[in-house]
Amino acid sequence: MKKKTGFLILIVFIIILSLYYVTKKKDVTVYLGIANSSVDSIPVYLSFDTLVLFNDCLHNNPWKYEIFKVSLRPGVYPLVVSSSYLQTNKKANLFVLLNQHIVIEFYENSERLKGKSSFHVRNRLTSFYLE
Repeated sequence: MKKKTGFLILIVFIIILSLYYVTKKKDVTVYLGIANSSVDSIPVYLSFDTLVLFNDCLHNNPWKYEIFKVSLRPGVYPLVVSSSYLQTNKKANLFVLLNQHIVIEFYENSERLKGKSSFHVRNRLTSFYLE
């Protein structure tokens, strides 16, 4: 009888903790920059879950990225990065957790990218550093 009661209390505690985790909003940091490009600036449109974060010219500065804080709950969110000047459009679905950052970088055409200029989107749980 005591084992069943202890197990039931543990299950209820896990359910309450899971509901708290799912409903809690947390700031997610979004970094936007140009990684290895010879262009000075490019017009960029960035939207994250129907919220337009950036709709301006992105200037080439390898040591400073544009930084945005977005308050989100854990889940899957659509991300759209496009540039009419470069005729590129990147759509991605990101799975967002707490204490996470998202990095969006523009890479100019290179052999590694098979001659295509494109945006690269990645999200990580570790800290973001510029080297």
